[in-house]
This record gives sequence, structure tokens and C-alpha cells, in this order.
Amino acid sequence: MKIHEYQGKEILRQFEVPVPRGIAAFTVQEAV
Repeated sequence: MKIHEYQGKEILRQFEVPVPRGIAAFTVQEAV
């Protein structure tokens, strides 16, 4: 089975597994 990271996180959330929230960084400054 091939799934994307966001899909895996959603599956884990459905089973009440704690999953860190993430956001996309578009610049180096946002990433650090």
C-alpha cells in the first residue's frame, strides 16, 4: 500500500494516535 504522509497522519488521528501538526515552509527562514 502506498500512501502519502498526510493520509497516514489522518489514519493515525482516527485511532487517536497523537500526531504532530505540521505546516509547509516556503523559505529557509520559515523552516528554522
